[in-house]
Amino acid sequence: MKNVNLKEKIMKVFKNILFLVVLFYVEFVNAQDDCNKSVLFPRFNEILPKEVCIPNEYVISFLDFEDLNEDDKKDCIISYWKKNEFRKDGDTTFYRIYLQMPDSTFVLKKTLSNLEPLYFKSYSDDYEVKDSMLRELHFYYSYGGGEFDLTFKKNQIILLFDVAAMTGVKVMFQWSSEKEDWLLIQEQNYLGNRCVVQKYYEPKVLKGKRSIDEFNMLDYLK
Repeated sequence: MKNVNLKEKIMKVFKNILFLVVLFYVEFVNAQDDCNKSVLFPRFNEILPKEVCIPNEYVISFLDFEDLNEDDKKDCIISYWKKNEFRKDGDTTFYRIYLQMPDSTFVLKKTLSNLEPLYFKSYSDDYEVKDSMLRELHFYYSYGGGEFDLTFKKNQIILLFDVAAMTGVKVMFQWSSEKEDWLLIQEQNYLGNRCVVQKYYEPKVLKGKRSIDEFNMLDYLK
């Protein structure tokens, strides 16, 4: 009788373990299915780290590798926006920075939604924006025509954007090991446009250094 009870207990434990294994497998498969790796350019598929996943309805539009935190390892930077069939005025382009670990895997460090103007089908000042809440934002973005240049280089993120006809701003963010973040360290106005800068004015070195998370392009456009 004792042997029978023991066998029943063993079988019960075995069934519980089997159930957990099956449950884990199902969750793993579902997680894999939920990992959207859609890319705008097929060549990205060859170099996209396996750790990268983006929300559904989005597509990866930019992919680059650069050492952004001064550890001599190439980190991964992507941007993603909504697929054309879902994209509409006021949508956001997101950037993600994945830091490379000593074992060559990648870990998501930061998701940024403030490095590009909001999307509009046109930034022309005569473009009619139907949404009244977006109309004012479009008005400010139209000053610079939605034009910008974003560069990732060793431990720095540099952004140039036009704020009006023949004038613009260059901002520089630099990695801080102490804060483990990219801080705004310099602002510099320029004459011309972001494609052909005719003259850079004296840079403004900032004392109260702010996180890149706090950056807002509209602060310079209004």
